[in-house]
Amino acid sequence: MNVIELSGISKTYCNGHIAVPAVRRVDLTVTDGEFLAVMGHSGSGKSTLLNILGLLDRPTSGTYRLCERDVSVLPDAEMARIRNARIGFVFQKYNLLPRLTALENVMLPMVYGDAVDRRAGRARALALLERVGIADRANHRPNEMSGGQQQRVAIARALINNPAIILADEPTGNLDSVTAAEIIALLTELNDGGITIVMVTHEQDLAQVARRVIVMHDGSVQREETRLPAVVSGASPAGRYTPDRRPLTAMVGEYFTQAFRSLVANKTRSLLSVLGVLIGVASVIAMLSLGTGAQRDVQQRIAALGSNLLSVRPQAPRVGGVAMNTGAQVRLTEQDVAEIARIEGVAGVAAYTSGRGQALYRGRNWNTDDSLSMSGATAQAGPPRPLGSNSRPGSLRSSVTSTPATAIRSTLT
Repeated sequence: MNVIELSGISKTYCNGHIAVPAVRRVDLTVTDGEFLAVMGHSGSGKSTLLNILGLLDRPTSGTYRLCERDVSVLPDAEMARIRNARIGFVFQKYNLLPRLTALENVMLPMVYGDAVDRRAGRARALALLERVGIADRANHRPNEMSGGQQQRVAIARALINNPAIILADEPTGNLDSVTAAEIIALLTELNDGGITIVMVTHEQDLAQVARRVIVMHDGSVQREETRLPAVVSGASPAGRYTPDRRPLTAMVGEYFTQAFRSLVANKTRSLLSVLGVLIGVASVIAMLSLGTGAQRDVQQRIAALGSNLLSVRPQAPRVGGVAMNTGAQVRLTEQDVAEIARIEGVAGVAAYTSGRGQALYRGRNWNTDDSLSMSGATAQAGPPRPLGSNSRPGSLRSSVTSTPATAIRSTLT
C-alpha cells in the first residue's frame, strides 16, 4: 500500500514581484515499510519537500495523497489533526520542552490529540523509552541528558501516536559520529519493524542504510536508486491510529495542568507578567476615577454659575458677503419657540428681543447701549446716557436695532 503519493507537486515562494520556485513538479510514491533517504545540496528543495510531506506547508500546485486521502486541499484544522495522528517528526535540534521530563516530552503529542487516557499513555511512553534504550532517564529533563539521549527521546515522542510515517530532518546533524551511528541503527531497527521512514540528509554514508535514495537538484528529483525492497508491515498504515477519544473534561484538565506547569517552571516571568497586569489594571482604575471626579467637579462649578439658563440667538446674516448686525433679520419664530419647548429637560421657554436704541425727549436724547429689551408689550431700558440736545422739545423719537432671541430655562443642573 502507498503511504505517500505525490503527483506534480510544485512550491513557489513569492518575494515581492519575484517568484522563487523551490520544488518543481515532483512525482513521488512511498510504500508502507519503506526507508527513503532524500539527498541534495543546500537549496535543492529537500527541506521544502519534507515540509510538504509533513503538512507544515501547502504545495502551490499538484496533489498530495496521504494514506489514500487527498490532504492538499484540507483546511488548516484538519491538517493539524492528521499531522498529529499520522506523522511523527524527528528534528535536527530535538525540540524538547526544557520544563518537562523525558517521559512528559514523549507524552506531549497525546495532549493535543484524541489519545488514550493519561494512565495508558504513561505506560505506552515508558515502553517506548525502553524501546529506544533510555528508560533510566525517564524522569530527567533535557538539560540533564546528552545530545544522543535527547534525540532518542525525540524518536520516542515521534512514535507515541503510532504514526503511519516518520519524517526525520537531519536527525544526526548535531551529534558526533558514534552517537550518530547509534541513532541511525535505531532508525534502521524501527524500519525493520515495519515503520515507514523518510529521512532528509546530505551525508552519503548515512543514506547508505536507506532502502531507497532520491537525489534532488534545483527542486526536481534528479535521480533515484532502490537498494532493498520495503519491509512488509502487518498492519495497514491507514488503520494504525485508532485511539480512544477522551472526554472533554479530561482534555480540559490536561490543558490546565500544562498551563500551571508552565507558570511554575517560569516563576520570575510569571511574577513579572502578573505584576504588569496588576499595575495596568490599577492605572486604568485610577485614571477613570480621576476623570470621573474631575467631570463631577466641573459640572458642580457650572451648575453654581446658573447653567440652567440658556440663550438662543440667530446667526448674523450676510448680504453680498458683508456681515450684518446680529438681529438685522428675524429668524426665530413662535414655531421655533414651541419646538424648543418640546425638548426633553426644558422647563420653560420665553421669547424676547433686545438691542440698542436712541430716545429723544424735550431737546435731549439718550443711548440705551445694549440694555434695551422687550418681552411681549413691555420695554425695559438701562440707565440713560445723554448724547446731545439738538432735538425739538416735546417730541419722542427712537431708533432701535433689535435682536430676536429665546431664553430657555432648563431643569439640567
